[in-house]
Amino acid sequence: MNKEHKNIIIALILIPLLSGCIKENRDGCPSYLFIDLSQVDTTKIERVSLFIEENGGKIIENLTFDKPSIPLTYEMGIRKGDYKIHFWGNILNKSNLDPNNGSITLIHGCDSDRLFFHTADTDANGEISHHTVLPEKNYMNIKLFLKGIKNGEKLFANIISESNGYQLDGNVILEQTIIRSEYSDSCSFNIIRQEDYKNLKLVMKKNSEEITIPIGELILKEPPPYFPENLCDITLRIDYSASRITIEADGWKKIFEDFLQIF
Repeated sequence: MNKEHKNIIIALILIPLLSGCIKENRDGCPSYLFIDLSQVDTTKIERVSLFIEENGGKIIENLTFDKPSIPLTYEMGIRKGDYKIHFWGNILNKSNLDPNNGSITLIHGCDSDRLFFHTADTDANGEISHHTVLPEKNYMNIKLFLKGIKNGEKLFANIISESNGYQLDGNVILEQTIIRSEYSDSCSFNIIRQEDYKNLKLVMKKNSEEITIPIGELILKEPPPYFPENLCDITLRIDYSASRITIEADGWKKIFEDFLQIF
């Protein structure tokens, strides 16, 4: 037997010993996790942030993909076990992301990014595991239109909210937040999910006059279908001269008369 043949035989003997995953007991082998991102609507989501959390709450992976580089599937090898997958869409320039603290908070005075969210447990105890991300809208847009003020007259509007952000798992961070705007006849705000919509208020200031409108309470009187689980967008029309508020959302409409006297 020549030296070359001998080396080949030794290599064949050593392969099962040196390769930790070519054996009957495969407990030490990784699990290959395939994360399906094909349901991410890139016409609405510009940036994808993925967080993989192991038991005990430690984030072991923090991944970001910007359009047009958002993959249809992301593959990674991880130690076998149970994990949580947290997906966030559109953590952009209006959000402060702190992955170490596990939080996404609003920038002071600003409204929210157009956030989308998905979270789920995943079993990665086998050699191959799959998970499909199904993003859900996690913000509400409020369009505000105003009638009955003089041309060129400025009006200041603040949205007062008791929610200042999210934990990575989607739980709301409770802290009063004021979103500020100055406008003449229209403006738009994005707000995040509220722990209690009764605390959502619109404060309007014109010269020395200040009016607080409990928009959360008004919406909850006869809420739109599936609200607040489904965060539909809201159009708020305020007619100063007629003292009327109209709230609209997805075919739903409520009118409140004499709001100057009510509030």
